[in-house]
Amino acid sequence: MNIFLKKHLFYQIILILLLSLSISIITNLLRWDSIPFIMKDGDGKDTATKESVIYLEFEDMQAIINNKDIIIVDARDDDFYYAGHIPGAINIPLQEVESFIHDFISRISFETSVIIYCEGYGCDMGERLAVILEDFGFSNLMVYDGGIEEWESYGMPIEKD
Repeated sequence: MNIFLKKHLFYQIILILLLSLSISIITNLLRWDSIPFIMKDGDGKDTATKESVIYLEFEDMQAIINNKDIIIVDARDDDFYYAGHIPGAINIPLQEVESFIHDFISRISFETSVIIYCEGYGCDMGERLAVILEDFGFSNLMVYDGGIEEWESYGMPIEKD
């Protein structure tokens, strides 16, 4: 292969890499759940760090679960929600939040207390949904870290749809 072809091939590779990088960055910037370029905390986890988010333990959930003024939100995919959820919970799947958020906002006051949960302690969908809801203006947000796994482990009832 002569030097001209090698140079030409090298420039083509560089052009393809730059084009791919540009498309990736633009796509990431346009997504609602984009990957941050600089992580906010050291563990790489997208966590709710805003002061208005309160974290609940199982005992807290027991104490407030029957309060009719509190909205409970399941952040898991709808298949998991329909298989079993905390009684009275509504489903706003994190992966489909764009489809659900405007209806939720139109029905719920921004001052309403909202408890968000997902699968359990290893799941961060509840925290991530709390950040999204806070960005929309909700101010009384709580995340139940134990999620449906802890709820069921204590023998608490679940609903199936």
